[in-house]
Order: sequence, then structure tokens, then C-alpha cells
Amino acid sequence: MKKIFLALSLIAFTGSVVYCQTVAELYKQVSPAVVVLYTQEKVPVPGLKQEMATADGLGSGVLVSDEGDILTAAHVVHNAEHIMVSFPDGVKVSAKVIGSVVAADLAHIKLDWMPEGRTIAKIGDSDLANIGDDVIVIGAPYGIERSLSVGHLSGRHLKESISDGFSKMELLQTDAAINKGNSGGPMFNMNGEVVGIVSHILTESGGFEGIGFVVSSNVAVKLFIEKRHFGRDLKVCT
Repeated sequence: MKKIFLALSLIAFTGSVVYCQTVAELYKQVSPAVVVLYTQEKVPVPGLKQEMATADGLGSGVLVSDEGDILTAAHVVHNAEHIMVSFPDGVKVSAKVIGSVVAADLAHIKLDWMPEGRTIAKIGDSDLANIGDDVIVIGAPYGIERSLSVGHLSGRHLKESISDGFSKMELLQTDAAINKGNSGGPMFNMNGEVVGIVSHILTESGGFEGIGFVVSSNVAVKLFIEKRHFGRDLKVCT
């Protein structure tokens, strides 16, 4: 009986997922690479033709190079006239849009200058992510900076072609809480790698209902790194 029990225990143990660090340790490791974006853009004044007003916007992003390159969502910055990037230690740096693909809801912005001592996020291979994997999302929901939410990878979805001969655009579904202000922020796997950029939620109430979508990291890699779109005019308005 003891031998049977030991065999069952070993089966149960080897079938479980064991991570090298806790969520708290993971957050401490990766959160310094997450930034908050404060934007300003011109919008029409309702009821007044040809009148424009300045609207403030809020989003998140993730620092992915030591030269000041940041990935975020296109809808956060695409029409922004001014972008201010806030780091966890309070340092604020202005930035400019380098590339924005609206159809993919991905954008690349670059800092006007790079502060010293920054944490750079690692971009993971989203093809290796599996439905059921634990993930974390860090961002600024409703302006509450660098908030953490924890969940799972809930699904994978393909959209139609978007641009530049790129045939498949993948969205990853998650139940990690996503709200206004999270847009553009990173979703990390438990190895501390970025596997997605937060895009949008599916909701009837207007708030989070357990269905959120992020653009897979491999889409970002193909658009902005493999195709060398960093530094190129890539504003695709579709």
C-alpha cells in the first residue's frame, strides 16, 4: 500500500507546475520596466463646428530597449500631440510616436532621452504560451499606477491580415483584470517575459467582466523588430 501511495504522490507532483519565484518576486523584478503614459490630443468640440479642444489620455507601456524604445497600444498614442512617460521612481520623460499600426493596436514610441539605471523588459515567444498558463498584467487602471492583476491565458484568436503582407494577427485572451488605463501595458508570463500588449476588453457593463485581449508579443516582434520598423513611418490608419 505504501508503494502505491508513493507512486501516486510522485505522479501528482510531476504533473504540477512549479515556478522558480512567487508572484510578488516576479512583480518586483519586472514592474520597473512598466511605464505610465500621459497623453494630450486635439478632439472636436461637440456642437461647435471647426472648434477643437485638448483632451487628456492615459495608458501604459513597457520599456524594451536601453535606447528608450517602448511598446504600447496604438489607440493610446496614435493621435497624441504630446506624450509624457512616467517611471516608477517619478522620473518623467517626453516621447514621440515612431510607428503605429492601428489595425494591430500596436505602437512604438521612443523617449526623447534615456534616464540611467532603467529596467529593460524581456520579450518572450508567445507561441510557447499555453491556454491555462498563469500570467500577470501590470498597468495603470483608472490612473492607479503600476497595479498588478493575476490571471490565466484563456484563449488564442486570429484576426484577418493587417498590413505589409503580415497575414495573421493574434490576440491572446486573459481573465486577468484589465480596465481603462491598462491599455498598452504588458502581460508577463511567470518567467518574467512579455508575451502580450494589452489591447481591449469585451464588456456589456463598461467594466471588466473577465474577458480581456492582448496582442501577442510575436506580432510586436514581427512588426517592429524583424521587419525593422523601428524608426520608420508606420502610421497605418485602417
